[in-house]
Amino acid sequence: MHALHEFAQCKIRLTADLVRSPHSPQRRDTCSRLLKEAEELLERVVQLDAPPTRHAWAWYDLGRVRRWLRKPVNDVADAFDQAADVNPGDPALTRELSKNRRL
Repeated sequence: MHALHEFAQCKIRLTADLVRSPHSPQRRDTCSRLLKEAEELLERVVQLDAPPTRHAWAWYDLGRVRRWLRKPVNDVADAFDQAADVNPGDPALTRELSKNRRL
């Protein structure tokens, strides 16, 4: 569970690195593929048994990935709502959710 979440986060970071790199024709395809793979991993993470904090951050990451993949707004909002519901007392998560819901 922990490893799946971290692997998804690595794919997200690789995407961020690609966005900052010089433009290449393969960049968009590579970013899209990495984000889709991260989405699949995160969807598995939220189905597994884990502490509320892990689930909340996985839902949060899933919301961000879905937004970057231009998924329907409801899918993005649902992921962020799940993150808030799973672990409502986490101040760091609350802060990140408020920043990302404005975007």
